[in-house]
Amino acid sequence: MVYDENTDQNHMLGRPGKYTSKASFTDRRIAVSEANDTSKGAVDLGGSVEYFPTEEQAAARAKYIQSALNSVPGLGTEYDFVADSGALLRVSGVLPPSKANAYRDALAQVTGTRVTTMS
Repeated sequence: MVYDENTDQNHMLGRPGKYTSKASFTDRRIAVSEANDTSKGAVDLGGSVEYFPTEEQAAARAKYIQSALNSVPGLGTEYDFVADSGALLRVSGVLPPSKANAYRDALAQVTGTRVTTMS
């Protein structure tokens, strides 16, 4: 799903200092029964990619997400990968690390940049 300013649930798309584009995807290897959030476009069901003007802004968003997930029991987990290009790849924590890392590797290949794992 590709978001626009009317469909972005976070109301961040296009706002100053926030992401400039966002898309979500579903990974069919994830059973709906394993996900905490089963709403349309939920990271738990696969993941999303958010593009920021800078790598630093993408990293700040990843740190914020990880902090929120770690501070509230039961919210679940996700893998966050930040590319030098400003892309933040969010992958469902339901997937085992090897499957999530395959997404990280694909991001590095597609962007041609270094990708950092945020935790």
